[in-house]
Amino acid sequence: MNLRCTAAALAAVGLLFATPFAAAPVPRASMIPAPVLSLPGTVDSNSPVMWDLEDGQQRMFVLTSHSGTPSVASGLSVEGLGAASPVNLVPHPGHGVWMEAVVSDDVETWYGYYHNEWPASRCDRDDRFVRASARRVPPIAAAPGKTSAS
Repeated sequence: MNLRCTAAALAAVGLLFATPFAAAPVPRASMIPAPVLSLPGTVDSNSPVMWDLEDGQQRMFVLTSHSGTPSVASGLSVEGLGAASPVNLVPHPGHGVWMEAVVSDDVETWYGYYHNEWPASRCDRDDRFVRASARRVPPIAAAPGKTSAS
């Protein structure tokens, strides 16, 4: 009987190590057709979107930027966004500002992460303004603030 128990225990341990653990499913993503979405304002960069409370009501806020000028629009949904209003950064870092992302903390402060493009003259390359995007130095920064867009 003792031999049978030992053999059964060895078989169980062997099965435990011989049976491969279930492999985690491989993540998968696919792209599907979607309708065109138009945002207020003009856009030549990322357009971060977030939900926040305004006067006790959940509203959607979208930040758009074009030619270094950021703007914000809000509404109850993507389809109901109002007109875009300019965003004023104080102090302004100079030259163009493009909002790339925005996050909110627990006390109504937004942090807008932007890149700021300076002319290539900072690198002694004044000859490099063939295209608007040629030879720029883009620092990344965060601008705390809160909007009163409506």
